[in-house]
Amino acid sequence: MLYSCAFMSVQIVFLWTHCKMIISQENEVDIKKIMVNINTISILIGLVLFISGIRLPGVLSETLSSVSKLIAPLSMIVSGMLMADVKLKTIFTSKRIYLVAFMRMIVYPAVILAFFKLSNLQSFVSDGYTILLVSFLATMTPAASTVTQMAQVYDNDADYANRINIFTVIVCIITMPLMVMAYEMFM
Repeated sequence: MLYSCAFMSVQIVFLWTHCKMIISQENEVDIKKIMVNINTISILIGLVLFISGIRLPGVLSETLSSVSKLIAPLSMIVSGMLMADVKLKTIFTSKRIYLVAFMRMIVYPAVILAFFKLSNLQSFVSDGYTILLVSFLATMTPAASTVTQMAQVYDNDADYANRINIFTVIVCIITMPLMVMAYEMFM
């Protein structure tokens, strides 16, 4: 969890800087949106609790545990709602989506894997293999539905972002196991 939070922190910065500038077509970065983002606040609170060893009261701990169990199902519901509006034909007939998916699901993870191998990062700490695997898994996930939602908020091409999200979700069924096999073979 700690390793994925580190990756998520970097991803939040890119989401609210580069991604937002491209989607909203604005040239300014709003540092406040990065710092006041619910994900950033949650990670910081979790880090403080982890480092200090403070335990939350039972009622609060159980409530947060129940809410955390909803995250994956809610994410799937959002993805399902986004998929419901799209005709599959429009996804599979767009040539650019194949390029985006190829870059996102194969090229980018392959470059990261090559970097991991060439840099020998796993030898720096005792759990290096696992830490890199968690980071590697995070790099090969489908395009975030957050981008689709951001495109809707900034009145950009949410339909195109949605089609990329759907296509990469479908493709990851094949690419993720293959990339994990490649990780196990090369690392």
